Amino acid sequence: METTLDINLTIFPIGKFELLPKTPESTKKHISDLRSLPSLLEKTLAEISEKNMDFSYRKDGWSIRQIVHHLADSHLIMYSRIRNILSEETPIVQPFDENKWAELHDSVSLHPSVSVLILKGIHQRATTLLESLSDESFNRDFFHPKYKKVNTLYWLVNIMAWHGKHHVGQIINANQNQLK
Repeated sequence: METTLDINLTIFPIGKFELLPKTPESTKKHISDLRSLPSLLEKTLAEISEKNMDFSYRKDGWSIRQIVHHLADSHLIMYSRIRNILSEETPIVQPFDENKWAELHDSVSLHPSVSVLILKGIHQRATTLLESLSDESFNRDFFHPKYKKVNTLYWLVNIMAWHGKHHVGQIINANQNQLK
């Protein structure tokens, strides 16, 4: 029988998201985490055989393949949101149904290397842009209609840096647990 702690570690292998205080150092750390995600992901996937790409980190969870494609989907959207936040006053961002996207044909059939290539390009562009910003720029905000909340660019960068490492942890768990 799985305990709550087991379930939390399965679903949240690096712990739940926690907004860190905004400092120049924390901002640089989040950008660095974003910059290194594609290579971390590529290194992690190199340890996984093709037959294991359809293993899940938990019963009824996404497969490794779906997680990698989800990372590309969500980080593409992150990049679009960064650009909107920087070029509009409190833009309203478009939500998306990540579970429905994970079930689309490309997410369940394509090799994850396709999405790693996408992540390499998106993260190069996003981190180059983020590194050019003033500290004040990270206070720019946006509205997310799903959560009915205003958040800042700093929050977005913090959560997306966590998001990448979170899913790499799930991929490692899926490869170890080998659940279908």
